[in-house]
Amino acid sequence: MKEFEYYNPKSVAETLNILENTKNNNRIIAGGTDVLLMMNDGRIGPDHVINIQGVGELKYIVIEKSLVRIGAASTFTDVEQNEYIKKKIKGLYEACAHVGSPQIRNLGTVGGNVINASVAGDSISVFLSLGANLIIRSSKGKRKISLREYYNGGNQTRIQPDELLTEIQFKKPDNGVANAFFKLGKRNALAIVDIGAAVTICRNAEQTCTSAKIIGGALSRYPLEFTKVQEYLIGKKINRQTFANTYEMLQEAVYESIKDRPMEVYYKQEAVRGTFDVAFEDILRQYEERSDWNEENYDSIYLERRKV
Repeated sequence: MKEFEYYNPKSVAETLNILENTKNNNRIIAGGTDVLLMMNDGRIGPDHVINIQGVGELKYIVIEKSLVRIGAASTFTDVEQNEYIKKKIKGLYEACAHVGSPQIRNLGTVGGNVINASVAGDSISVFLSLGANLIIRSSKGKRKISLREYYNGGNQTRIQPDELLTEIQFKKPDNGVANAFFKLGKRNALAIVDIGAAVTICRNAEQTCTSAKIIGGALSRYPLEFTKVQEYLIGKKINRQTFANTYEMLQEAVYESIKDRPMEVYYKQEAVRGTFDVAFEDILRQYEERSDWNEENYDSIYLERRKV
């Protein structure tokens, strides 16, 4: 590992000032679970390392009336232990609760997971299924960009050396929304996702799907959005048969995304079916349990407002 200058800011303003003055070759760490590994094996060699672990302004989970806001330095454990998320946004809870070991969950941050853009980033697929937006700040101001656009827009939309991800936010799910995540990995607790299935469904009182986001992780360079499946589900009754009708579409999309990697195609086509079958079953289970949910009670406990 090459020598570098180390910074330990205590505020967002201080961090932005450091970023502005070191933008030629800097790197931010929070938990450091990804970046330090890349530095150790020589994949990156920054001259300036900025540790934002002490920036308390970036550690929060705020449940507003219509918005969920998560500070970029919130750890996976922070998300896992939030009772509102555990009860109401089960897919995000599952994704964060099963990231690596407890030690990794205590250190790793959701912001780092998003910015490092790992193909197997557990939380990324779920945030995409929830339609998440990113709040990115610099000394010049701030910008808001959808997570999907962030990944699809190339270098123009990516975070720049003088910028800091401060928040991940998404619309607060209403009673018609169910969210699920399931990952298939090779090594239990320490598994890096082999295939991840993130599903967010909204249905009306007639149990008809009004919107759907179906995202697969670890299938291509970035999480794969199954657009044909999403379009098929709109207007359909949400039940096991409806979900079963999507399996061929899922497999076809996987083939198209990795057909240049023949050694993976057959396995992942079969695995994606089983992985999404579990996620779909969880969606159905959540709807069956929905009568037990007391929305007003949870809102009264977790409704907070905070300006960052």
